[in-house]
Formats: sequence, structure tokens, C-alpha cells
Amino acid sequence: MNGQWTGLYSGSNKGSITVNLDDMGGYYEGIAYLIDQNPQLPTVAAILKTPNKAKNFKFKTDIILSNNPDTHFLQSWEDVEKFYPGVTFPKEAEIDGEFSDKELKIAWKTDIGTQGSAILPKSKAGMPSEYAALDQNWEDYKKYISTLEGREHLFRGQNCASR
Repeated sequence: MNGQWTGLYSGSNKGSITVNLDDMGGYYEGIAYLIDQNPQLPTVAAILKTPNKAKNFKFKTDIILSNNPDTHFLQSWEDVEKFYPGVTFPKEAEIDGEFSDKELKIAWKTDIGTQGSAILPKSKAGMPSEYAALDQNWEDYKKYISTLEGREHLFRGQNCASR
């Protein structure tokens, strides 16, 4: 289950979710970022730690943070609640789900009664890029990009075929 999953979630709220998990030997650990489609609500970041490496999992997290809109650092709710008057924020969540080689199914219920779920495809970020690389020196590169129109291109210098 080591990797990244991204997609949409629904439930009490709707938005986008990114889950990053690392293999820690006997369990998986990481973070889930939830960005609500309502920009007036805070971003949620929940620390995840499975009890083991079973394909089906269930656990509780009590480390739920939010993004400070001024600094963009993750902070405790007590430190950022002043930016979101009238918003109730969870202190803990019950999380359960299952994973396969291709997807992660995840659901949650919080102590304030909110709930959600998502079926997320596994990211292909670790796979080789589908784009053909151009191996050029600086002069050839400058000539090449001078023929391109518009602002639709992104160029990265790297020494491997990453996404």
C-alpha cells in the first residue's frame, strides 16, 4: 500500500483528497489531505497509521490538523480556528477501508458526526513518463523553445524519465 492516491470524496462535505502512505515495516503511516469544495471551510490534514499491513484496515486518528491560511503551515485547530468563525472541527476520526494494487477505498466518521468516503486510484507518479524526453544542450534547447507559441508548456530539467 506504499504510495499516493488522489481523487474526490463525498459525504457530509465534498472535495478533493490526497492520501500519502509509507511502508513502515509492520504497518503503513502517512497523511490524508482533504480540500473542501467550499473555500470558506478549512483544509483538513489527518495523520494515518494502520495497525498492521492487512489489506482491510480500521483505526482511529486523533491527530487532525488544518492549514493556516496566512502561513500555509499545518497547525492545530486551536491555532487556526480564528480564521474560520462558526466552524466546528473534529478532534478524532474512525477510519476504515481496503486497498488493492490499483485503488484505495477509504471511509471515515468523526467525533462531530461528519463522515465521508472515497475510492481512489493509485498514483502513477513512480512510473516512467509517457512523454519522450529531448536530450539537448542549452543552445539547442533555446532554439527549440523559441519556436513554440503561447504559454502552454512546462519544462523541467531532470536526469531520469520521471512523471
